[in-house]
Amino acid sequence: MATGAARSLKPDLFFDLALFYTRQESFGERYVRYNDFTEQWVFAAGADPAIFYDADGVLKPEFAAHIDRLRDLMVVNDALSVDARRLKARLQSTR
Repeated sequence: MATGAARSLKPDLFFDLALFYTRQESFGERYVRYNDFTEQWVFAAGADPAIFYDADGVLKPEFAAHIDRLRDLMVVNDALSVDARRLKARLQSTR
């Protein structure tokens, strides 16, 4: 930080902030990959169920994996939200 604010933080808080932003960046990259698949395959497929389901009515593997990725993103997002609230509280207590 150009302002020198980083020097005023305790090392453990600084490390936790760096880790948080690294996780945020990783989440963003995962979301971009998820969204690319959504735009290229899901939206482009239209509303025909045969594109998404096999003859037995089971979701095709590529779309099942896509749903799993969404669930994973939701879990990570929830964890990041908890971390953000904790870090915010820690930062506010340093004032």
